[in-house]
Amino acid sequence: MACNQERAEQIGEMAGGRLGEDALAELLDHVTSCAACSQEVDLAADLVAADAPAVGTASTPFAPSSNRWPLALAALFLAMMGLWALNRGGSEEPRPDVSIANLTPLPLFRGVLRGELDPLAWDRAMQAYAEADFSAAFERLAALSIGDEDPHLALVSLYRGISAAQLQQWPEAKRDLLLAAEQGEGLVRDRGRWFLAQVHLFLDELEPARALLIELVAEDQDYAPNAAVQLERME
Repeated sequence: MACNQERAEQIGEMAGGRLGEDALAELLDHVTSCAACSQEVDLAADLVAADAPAVGTASTPFAPSSNRWPLALAALFLAMMGLWALNRGGSEEPRPDVSIANLTPLPLFRGVLRGELDPLAWDRAMQAYAEADFSAAFERLAALSIGDEDPHLALVSLYRGISAAQLQQWPEAKRDLLLAAEQGEGLVRDRGRWFLAQVHLFLDELEPARALLIELVAEDQDYAPNAAVQLERME
């Protein structure tokens, strides 16, 4: 069940391919920080995947245009599950804390850039990130010319840290995510704290993970529900 009726209706519209691009981006951004809506979208993705027509057969050489969003939704969740399996470490027996760590890459930033950040270089880095080419994303973000006082330093550090985590470059991931958590504002700060907590959980560093999750719950912003669920599961 979604967190409210409006979100439930939006998820239904998304599953049916009737949600506009801006509304879709906003909904997916919300889903990353709402456990109830995340479960609802998981269910919708399962239903879409089950109902989607076969592609590439003699009778259906391509999917009709009306099915593009549902198929994209199913593909999105399959990709997320693949990244989750990769980050879990293959055949190793998962530790209890690893089983609740969520290293799924966060959505792209859609705000207006200011300061010293080169928008073209940023777009190239984000294109690699969107294509799950995290090695290129990390390198391009690391190559950005940006000063210590630039308002986007925390934003760059956030996505560089997420990319490093996908590459299992843990020292770099923790360094950049900590910078985003300490120097960022609003959603950038919360995303930095959330993802840094996930890295700590994955590495069996329970106390720093717990401290970050407690902060998110106490401030009662977008990531509070998911942080509360993880704290409960840790206990």
